[in-house]
Amino acid sequence: MPWNKTKQIWRDGRCGTLGWRSVSHGFTAEVMARQGFDALWVDMEHPTTDMSPLPLIAVGGVSFLVPERLAGISEVRRVPHHAVANAVGTAIAQVSGEVNQVCQDLTRGEALPPVQRLAEETAIGAGADPATLMVVEMEDLPIEYLPGNSLRTRVRVVGDIARRGAKAGVS
Repeated sequence: MPWNKTKQIWRDGRCGTLGWRSVSHGFTAEVMARQGFDALWVDMEHPTTDMSPLPLIAVGGVSFLVPERLAGISEVRRVPHHAVANAVGTAIAQVSGEVNQVCQDLTRGEALPPVQRLAEETAIGAGADPATLMVVEMEDLPIEYLPGNSLRTRVRVVGDIARRGAKAGVS
């Protein structure tokens, strides 16, 4: 039997990082496979049922490079001031960190705090001010079809963008 990285992580009593894919499109699978997850969960219970072409809203400084017709796209839409949409979004956005892990043989109380710490570290690493971090999503779901007491945990944390040149956590 081939070696399984995820099963080895569980045998060692560690948590693994899981990517959850619910969009049934090959492109999303290829992108997620390259993101460094220990495993990729493909949600076949709630798949996309309609793969008909969707409109594309072209925004950002290089949106003029998007052609008027694209395969798999019903229409290309351009909104007023589309060239500065990224700048506006960046100016008002918060920085987030999200961690999605499968833990084995841990209670909810044991599994969620380390996952929250990892999400906070991810947000700080992405440029969030530690003093402004806030948990906006936290969930845990038992995974009945895996051996042992398996728990899928997911935590998302957001914070304001850290001031440039400021020390972490100091305004």
